[in-house]
Amino acid sequence: MRLTAPKLETGMQALVKFCALDALYMSDMDTIRGLGLWKPAGIVNNARTALVFSLSASNSRLAPPEKPIHLVNADSAASGVQCPGAYFRWDVGPIFETYPFIIHDASSHHRPRYTLLSTDFVTSIIRVQSIQCSGFASLAGGCCDACRTVDSAVEVVEKWAQQSFGKKSIDRLNHAQLEAKLNALSRQLKAEQVKKHNYWTSLKVARKRETALIELFDLLSANNVPGLPRLLSTAKKEG
Repeated sequence: MRLTAPKLETGMQALVKFCALDALYMSDMDTIRGLGLWKPAGIVNNARTALVFSLSASNSRLAPPEKPIHLVNADSAASGVQCPGAYFRWDVGPIFETYPFIIHDASSHHRPRYTLLSTDFVTSIIRVQSIQCSGFASLAGGCCDACRTVDSAVEVVEKWAQQSFGKKSIDRLNHAQLEAKLNALSRQLKAEQVKKHNYWTSLKVARKRETALIELFDLLSANNVPGLPRLLSTAKKEG
């Protein structure tokens, strides 16, 4: 069922709200620094040595994970002192465009079984922590058992990110999907607006013709036109 222009406008307002929230998560780095929403958390001291970022507590809508973020090297993780979480490569595409950051918002109904701790935008590595994380790393695996088995939850989110926006809830879409949905709704809204304009134009023309016909009938009724019935009969037959 196609949406009317008013319903489309209401739906787009809700979509723009989520797009704005999504933009806070995936803005380009200059915008991120300018807004002060993200801040450097530290350097991962391992073979790939990459800069990662954590959410800044400067914005209540972007609160950091309940447990503080501690970036540790591989040696300290293996010591079993603290669980650093699990690392996964995000192969869907650029993290800014394809990761659905909105699912970690408190208002989302599709929150995963893990918390996103940090992202490496160069190598597309995400670091996550299971919501059942024990807080202590095992000696053998470098993270706790709960974080080691969170890969299935990450795979679910990857599938969401690869799907078309379709009729899916907007609180689980990534930036690329939100943008595609907004563009599609914008085209549909424009088509409805054009249709509405055409309806009003047709109605205006019809009203002018109605006024002209009323004036004609008034003129005919006020004047005796010889042979008028015959003329009308002939015009009717000839269409």
